[in-house]
Amino acid sequence: MPLSRLISDPLQEIAPADREEFWREAIARNFSLSQSLVWFVLCILLVDIYSIDIRNVLNFPRSVVLAVMAMHTALFSACLVFLSLRRWCQASSTAVEDSLPAVSVNQVPTRQGRLAASTTTQRQLWLSQGFNLVLFALLDGASLISLVHVHTNSLYVIGIFIIAIVFFLPTTFFRMLYGVNFLLSLLALAMVGPAGPWRAAAFLSGVISTVLAWLFASLIFQSRVSEFLHTKTIQRQAVELQEANDALAERNQALLTLNQEKNEFLGIAAHDLKNPLNVVIGYSQMLLEEPDMAREEIDEYLGLMLNSSQRMVQLISNLLDVNAIERGEMKFKIAPCDLCEKTQRVVETFQPAATAKQQTLHFEPEAAPVTVLADADVMVQVLDNLVSNAVKYSPPGKSIFVQVKPLAQAARFEVQDQGPGFTAEDMQKLFGKFARLSARPTGGEHSTGLGLSIVKKLVEAMQGHVWCESEPGRGAKFVVELPRV
Repeated sequence: MPLSRLISDPLQEIAPADREEFWREAIARNFSLSQSLVWFVLCILLVDIYSIDIRNVLNFPRSVVLAVMAMHTALFSACLVFLSLRRWCQASSTAVEDSLPAVSVNQVPTRQGRLAASTTTQRQLWLSQGFNLVLFALLDGASLISLVHVHTNSLYVIGIFIIAIVFFLPTTFFRMLYGVNFLLSLLALAMVGPAGPWRAAAFLSGVISTVLAWLFASLIFQSRVSEFLHTKTIQRQAVELQEANDALAERNQALLTLNQEKNEFLGIAAHDLKNPLNVVIGYSQMLLEEPDMAREEIDEYLGLMLNSSQRMVQLISNLLDVNAIERGEMKFKIAPCDLCEKTQRVVETFQPAATAKQQTLHFEPEAAPVTVLADADVMVQVLDNLVSNAVKYSPPGKSIFVQVKPLAQAARFEVQDQGPGFTAEDMQKLFGKFARLSARPTGGEHSTGLGLSIVKKLVEAMQGHVWCESEPGRGAKFVVELPRV
């Protein structure tokens, strides 16, 4: 591993949004390991301290002991104050610092949740770091006294490697910790103890052990970061694989739906196109075989042939409309238009058909124009389809009520019939393609099952809404809502 990578902060490799999760996992692992080894460290500390000749320790100059402990207290207090101020500045700034965990705003949905999660993580991190600093101060103080008095720094060497192995700190904290310890060791050796060859050896071994411990701690920190990144990569790949599987399942479902629609289309083509064609072919053959047929019969046969041809044209037109809408090829000319005026025209168009079935079409236009934003021709096609269905499915002698209602931000077109209504099952598939409903036309009319599907797509393309309110046996009311100018 290059030395530059050990010196640099490995946290930079982790995305800011993932750092809080990284620290939560590190703290949980750190506390479990620390609790099992803390008593071992304290036992070494006590044994090493009390292994010194008690009488000699008591005879040790009090001023020197106080000076050593004062240096520890002052420098470690300065270290804690510096780190506290640095953390406070980070919390006050919107920038994410690389040396401390950041709050992941992607993982917590609310501001209160983010603050609570961040506070909990920071509290746990500070407990861990504070415990590390206090324990390190005790180890170093005891080791310096032992170093001066019994010419050994074994406790320091053991302690600093235990710190490197057990405790998990940011790279910046480790640099601060070991830097302070360098200064403490240098000052303590300069202030106390007789001169001798052991001093250079002890100081050199302390320097070497500190550097090795720092490198070892950096390697551990880097390995934790690499392990976390590897885990996140696996998780990300698992999520991407699941998303790909979901997308594949959706495509398979879409293909199944398309296949079902294809089969339904073939069924319609076989039934709704074949029957009118048979009518046209049959009457054409009769006209050819009987050239002396009476004029009245010829006109009747031609009328039936025309009706069958119109049915085929309507079916083909509906299929082309559905295809154009789904492909996004239909162009809409959205402009202000009067909904009342278009409704009046549609009602007048279907008045003869309603009269032929002894039905009554009721429509009272508003006094003032009701202007909506829509494609005028497309809107007429929508209204035409809904009024046509009302006439088609209402029994003879019933009434059909058409209304236009202006609202604050929209306008509604409503058509209420007195037909058989729709069941709950019908309501679920009402606006689907090729929908076959329980209700049947009351005058022998034909239905392709595409009309309401086209209506829904056209209305939604004009930023409107369409829905149906119905109960079995109580008719149906279709509502179209379009935005007003």
